[in-house]
Amino acid sequence: MLIIRYVIQRCSTAKISANGASRGQIQHGLVVLFGVGQGPTKLPPMPLAVDQQSAVASMQSTLLRCTDKILGLRVFPDEAGKMNRSIVDVKGRLAFVSQFTLFADCQKGFRPSFINAAPASVAEELYHLQLAHFEARFSIDLCPISGIFAADMEIELVNQGPITIVLDADAKGFLGESAVRGGAGLQ
Repeated sequence: MLIIRYVIQRCSTAKISANGASRGQIQHGLVVLFGVGQGPTKLPPMPLAVDQQSAVASMQSTLLRCTDKILGLRVFPDEAGKMNRSIVDVKGRLAFVSQFTLFADCQKGFRPSFINAAPASVAEELYHLQLAHFEARFSIDLCPISGIFAADMEIELVNQGPITIVLDADAKGFLGESAVRGGAGLQ
């Protein structure tokens, strides 16, 4: 079972560089970190197997729901100063970055384990599908900037608020914290 984790930060500015080259900069928007993990049933490593393809296919509708959820999050202030507007409402920009370390397990010792991260082939395919969903929802002038999957990246951002939200989802829908920690097998 696959789990997608998003860490969403409202920012006043953000910049992404990958392999020493600028990937772009945004003003006033969201930085979305994206990780793919797996539950108790581990997918085989590369090359992409039939069960990996079916796992990716099972996440298609989840990616669309997550796109709608993230773009609809009311985390920007209205004229009264209340968080009541979405990134779409304020015509904000989006920076999208893959980050397998969102599934780091630090329970034992001091070196994080990444055993709960999905195979890179699966995560990369889902990353590109999610980016395509975001791009389809923005006008050309507000199109998201993104990192490069598995590249050495630097992310600079000014978290405004600070507003940081974690959103987890699997093929069945959005998950609460207890489902991610216990019910989904990620510990």
